[in-house]
Amino acid sequence: MWLLIDDERDLNIEVIARTAGAGKMMLAAGVWECVCFDHDLGEQESGYDVLMWGLEREYIPSRVQLVTSNPVGRKNMRAALEAAGYATCDGTNFTRSEKPDSRIAQGDDGCLCQGCGKPYMVDLIIPDNLWEEIKPSGKAKGSGLLCGKCIMDKLEGRGEFLAITCQKE
Repeated sequence: MWLLIDDERDLNIEVIARTAGAGKMMLAAGVWECVCFDHDLGEQESGYDVLMWGLEREYIPSRVQLVTSNPVGRKNMRAALEAAGYATCDGTNFTRSEKPDSRIAQGDDGCLCQGCGKPYMVDLIIPDNLWEEIKPSGKAKGSGLLCGKCIMDKLEGRGEFLAITCQKE
């Protein structure tokens, strides 16, 4: 399940915590597939504070999204995630693998596909059950990087019709 910690946004996510306290309680209570963080929670504690609290206690899952529009807050949250071993290609979606992958290229050139080795700039998000079937071999659950062409080639290689609906975030 996904958790959103945000005082205002209503995204298509299973659980929403509207305060820092509720966010901490939910982080401690469950095993989350992904946690989405806003920075400004409308109270003394921010999303950054909740993130740091969760990182210290190892409650943060291997997948994190930053949904904040606060540029300073995003910068601080990104630095905290990167210091904790998370990688990002776009500054919004972060992943942490058990073993750091030296083939992750960060910066203006985007990421390197672990299928074809070419750089790419567009991130496709597909359902987790499909990702587990097509991810690069040898990667931990939920990890790995593939370009759009490699993702589509692997999905088409399954030999069955597949329709994936994209939702506006």
